Amino acid sequence: MADKLQTAKTFMDSVSAGAPKSELLTSDPVFRALNFNIPGKDAVLKRLTDEGTSKVYKSVTWAAPTADQYGAIQVKGVPASGVGGVIMTLLFDGDKISAVQQ
Repeated sequence: MADKLQTAKTFMDSVSAGAPKSELLTSDPVFRALNFNIPGKDAVLKRLTDEGTSKVYKSVTWAAPTADQYGAIQVKGVPASGVGGVIMTLLFDGDKISAVQQ
């Protein structure tokens, strides 16, 4: 589990920097959020870096990842104001991220 927590931290730090590490994703990951189900590595990376959708990921400080009882990894992003934020859940297939859920 420690490896997955480190992978989650590395990935979310790279998302914050505006350059998600694609090598940490499976060959066909999915991004999910409320009414969105976006499949495919290129589409996931676009969602995480697009001008209109990436601002929130770049404007928060990511807390240390935590694992739930099912093996999913949660990472909380807190803005400088301390109000609001975002929670990302990362699912894994082996040692690679297979789903990014907001």
